[in-house]
Amino acid sequence: MSMAAKAYRLLRAVLMTAAEDDQIISANPCRIRGAGDEHPEERPVLTVAQVFEPADRGGPSSGRQRPQGQKR
Repeated sequence: MSMAAKAYRLLRAVLMTAAEDDQIISANPCRIRGAGDEHPEERPVLTVAQVFEPADRGGPSSGRQRPQGQKR
């Protein structure tokens, strides 16, 4: 995530409050379109097999067992 975009959004929010609510300034000078937008890359998602692979590698002798769902 972009630190610059976060900083711009914070600055814009502070100046918006100063302009509209508190009327300390006549207008918000933050007017750069898209400056607060972020376009992060999508995070990789593990498959079910990848999640259980470390538990399967440990085997029953390690004392760890693969979850079997809800047991009541």
